[in-house]
Amino acid sequence: MGLRQDILDQPVTELALRPPISVQQTATVAEAIAIMRQHELGCVMVLDEAGKPTGMFNEKLLIRMLAEDKDYLDHPVSEFMTTSFQTVRDSDRIADLLRTMQTHKLRWVCVVDESGKAAAITGLRGLVQYVADHVPRCVKVEPIRRKLSMEQREGA
Repeated sequence: MGLRQDILDQPVTELALRPPISVQQTATVAEAIAIMRQHELGCVMVLDEAGKPTGMFNEKLLIRMLAEDKDYLDHPVSEFMTTSFQTVRDSDRIADLLRTMQTHKLRWVCVVDESGKAAAITGLRGLVQYVADHVPRCVKVEPIRRKLSMEQREGA
C-alpha cells in the first residue's frame, strides 16, 4: 500500500500519539502554562471530572490573554479556554483527522475513546512523523535545536 491509501485506511491510533496533557477547569493559567512547558507542548486539554474534554488552552490564547493583562495568570484556565475545539475518535481514519485539521485550521486535536474521554493529543507533529516514516528516503527529519550555542556556527 502507498501513503495515500494508508492515510485513507488506517486509524488515528497509527500516528505517534501523545498522552492527553490536561488540567482541570479550576487550574490557574499559570498552572496550565507550567504543564505545557514541562511537556513541551503548545496546548493542554481542559477536562471535566469524568475525563471528558470541555475546552482547550493553547499558545495563541495565552498570547492574547497576556496582551490584555499579565494579572490573568492567577485566574482559572476555564475563563480563557476555547470551547470550540475539535475531537476525533481513536477509531477514526487519519484522513478524517487531516480533514478536521484543514477545515478548522488546527495544530492540535484531542483524540477521544468511544466513551468520549480524552485518550491522546495529536496534530501536525504526529502527521509529519507519520509521513516521514512512510517515505524515509525522501524526507529527512531532524529535531529542532532550541538554541544555537556560541560555539556553533550558523550558515556558511
